[in-house]
Amino acid sequence: MAGWKPAPPDTPPAPSKTNRGAAQKGNDTMSTTSKGRKYNYEVMFLLGQAQSAQMGDTLAHINDLFKRANVELIAMKKWDERRLAYEIEKNKRGTYILAYFSADPVNIIGFERDCNLSEKIMRVLITRCDHLSMDEMKAADARQDLATEAQLRTGAPETATA
Repeated sequence: MAGWKPAPPDTPPAPSKTNRGAAQKGNDTMSTTSKGRKYNYEVMFLLGQAQSAQMGDTLAHINDLFKRANVELIAMKKWDERRLAYEIEKNKRGTYILAYFSADPVNIIGFERDCNLSEKIMRVLITRCDHLSMDEMKAADARQDLATEAQLRTGAPETATA
């Protein structure tokens, strides 16, 4: 083999099938330690008809997910209630809840896993929210309207008096 030279002794070995884990130990993208950064994210929850009827319990569950993930909730609102393009878990309609939050990127993986494992949430989509300023996110806050709707859905319907 003309032209081949062995690697100097101070360079780390190239990753092979047997030492991939050793090569990735120093990789910062796989690290679970916080670097003190916080980014803004938006999350869209899709709720089924049964969970929409129990809006108060579902919102409490979503807030619990935020607390467990150690994220700062900026805003939350009901985006829309729509007919789904196809049935999901035997639901033809769904309610979309949009939320903005600030979190360390390390916490996002656990938060998404908890949302996917939740039986109250049909689907979840989390994206970085660099296109909105903090004021725009705060302006979208309608938590009070959500709480009012949850109270109306769980309360007894008003009867009209003639």
